Amino acid sequence: MTNKLITLILLLGVLPFSSLQAYDYITVLDPQQQWNRDQGTIESAEFTIHPRGVYMEIGMYLTVSARQSYFEEEAGLNLETILDFNLPEGAIVHDSWLWIGEDIIQAEILDRWTAANIYEDIVGRNQDPSILYKQSATQYQLRIFPMEADSTRRVKVTYLMPADFSAENISVNLPIQLLKTSRVPLEYIQVQAFLGDDWSNPQFLQVPSSFEAFMHPTLGKSLLTEVPMKNLNSLDFALDSPLKEGVYLNKFEQNDENFYQLAFLPSEVFAVNQENPTKLAVLLDYVSGNSRTDSEALLKETLSLLQRNLSDTDSFNIITSNPVMPLYQEEWVAATDENLRAAINSISATTLQAYSDLPGLFFDGVDFTKKSPTNASLLFVSNTDQYRDFETVNLWLDGIIQQMGEQIIPVHVFDYQDQNWQYHWIGNQNYIGNAYFYTNISRMTAGSFSDVRSSGSFTTTGNEVLTAISALKGQLDIHTTLDNGFCYSRYSNRQNDGLLPVNQVFTQVGKYQGTFPFVIEANGLISDKIYSGSFAIERNNTAEEAEKTGAIWAGNHVNNLEKTEQTNQTVNEIIRYSLENRVLSRYTAFLALEVAQGGEVCETCVDGTITDEDIDGGFGGDGEGPVGPGGPPPVDPQVTATSDIIVDSLINISASPNPFSEQTTLSVALANSIEVQDIQFALYDIQGKAIRRFEANAINDNRTYQFTWNGTDASGQPLPKGMYLFNVRTSIGQKNLKLIYIE
Repeated sequence: MTNKLITLILLLGVLPFSSLQAYDYITVLDPQQQWNRDQGTIESAEFTIHPRGVYMEIGMYLTVSARQSYFEEEAGLNLETILDFNLPEGAIVHDSWLWIGEDIIQAEILDRWTAANIYEDIVGRNQDPSILYKQSATQYQLRIFPMEADSTRRVKVTYLMPADFSAENISVNLPIQLLKTSRVPLEYIQVQAFLGDDWSNPQFLQVPSSFEAFMHPTLGKSLLTEVPMKNLNSLDFALDSPLKEGVYLNKFEQNDENFYQLAFLPSEVFAVNQENPTKLAVLLDYVSGNSRTDSEALLKETLSLLQRNLSDTDSFNIITSNPVMPLYQEEWVAATDENLRAAINSISATTLQAYSDLPGLFFDGVDFTKKSPTNASLLFVSNTDQYRDFETVNLWLDGIIQQMGEQIIPVHVFDYQDQNWQYHWIGNQNYIGNAYFYTNISRMTAGSFSDVRSSGSFTTTGNEVLTAISALKGQLDIHTTLDNGFCYSRYSNRQNDGLLPVNQVFTQVGKYQGTFPFVIEANGLISDKIYSGSFAIERNNTAEEAEKTGAIWAGNHVNNLEKTEQTNQTVNEIIRYSLENRVLSRYTAFLALEVAQGGEVCETCVDGTITDEDIDGGFGGDGEGPVGPGGPPPVDPQVTATSDIIVDSLINISASPNPFSEQTTLSVALANSIEVQDIQFALYDIQGKAIRRFEANAINDNRTYQFTWNGTDASGQPLPKGMYLFNVRTSIGQKNLKLIYIE
């Protein structure tokens, strides 16, 4: 690959990556009239799960259609399907399949520029491709063509996810939010786990589960279950922790290189005891519409988090904004499983939804917590966003600190708002929702602040917060080596933070040279006391070799390089590792083509899912398939490019606010290479009908345009609430921005 090509990818590729927000949506459109689009349907979804050391490999099988869209009756019309989906940061996508009839086409990985041009060319000739992009650290896009309006297409995306470790279990979050964007709601999903000797007790953290043993005709023994989608907002698949005496280590040899995966719990490995039990006052706050976690799910998730992270020797209380009975108890309560359940069961989801009073909630929390002389903390769990004025917040912060007095109580914030948020510019920095308040109250009290938007998982973020609250903390420098050799090129779950909570599982992927024993060294402070220790692991105490360890290391290497300055040399390195190891990067793409265009039928690819016909008596019960009646869920606002990567990078569109209820300001910035003589700006409804047009009056060197729209048509008549498309058409192509007009 030439430096010229790499430079072009760098210049055209970086801009969209940094500006994308995480969102999920399925779109079907006519590629000849790209404004003509509608919401698609996911007919079925199956997940296969293989533990791969400190990662889990997820196979996501999706069958998509245009059912109940306005294309459904247009038999023979070839549509393009676009799946925009979010995976937590750290995911490593390493395969993509496209079904053509009964044949599986395994995608080839190419540099993004080449793949995009091939895909667009083939779409123009009505032949079969699919292409998978990594848009940002968390955002992906899969495009499939063609799909006849009255037919379906089937695809698979395979990725590796770092597991969320605790002393009791390990878990990964499944991408349920993508499935919830289906126009026709799914009734259930199928989950199948293929477990080795080191893994046991599959379960879901949010819902009861019952796995049945099954023999896959090719892949062997598996455990199979169905999960109903009704009222499901999040789904974490979990297994019992593989830690033995606080440690898990496996090794893997590939191409004359030695890889390892390590997980260990410092408090157990180094036999550190907690001197002071935790005392935790949990402040629960909820506002309808601000999160995909509703009030009932909030109570269930909170109970699960407290059960996982508190011991019987710890104490807790729960405080809400209920003006009649804000405190669960007037005194601290032992954090036994029975007491935790009783506390959560005493709270009505309806009552929780009816009241939200942050100042009153904080006053009650501080007032109660001050009764404890030492080691008490506040955990604020909220999705509210009404405190955005910095002057009001600053006065409130002063009041909280004054109320605390000499005893500053650590405030740990868990912000689970993941929809309908707005940005606020304060002090040369953007804040989402109440983030200005959360950031400052946690800093001023030596607490912590985490939000679910970063991980995409309520459980993962909650565990991070609860771990930070533990009374047992340390500042440890962890070093891994071999007794007769060394480790190198390490990537860990604490990559940029030397503060290691001693009760949090530390994970690392790396390479080694030499011979065992494998040695973990730790130096630093634990509970304000100097600590230095080491722990050796003999070769015969390592776990069975984990497949994909080489890909896991390469994926970590690529993800780490993408966080650095994107010079030509860095991009070249990213592309090289991506292509050599089949791990997706922001500069490469997975492209699947029909045989006539150079694709190959994969003879070794095995469909890991189980059909109803494979199981005696059927697995679905009624035999009518995994879909049912229902209307479309809400649409998340997001910029969606309607042409290729070049247009996407040369036209920048934004709207503020979006969603909006009264008016929004539309801003457009064009690159210097775009001719502005024939530029057009128009607004369409989701049926493709033109609503109004805007005059192209530039405000800055004919490159920047700004318009205000108040939800009316060209004659000034109010339009119904809903989704609209703002379209920018230029001489080189067009681009759309979804606008959400709300009550």
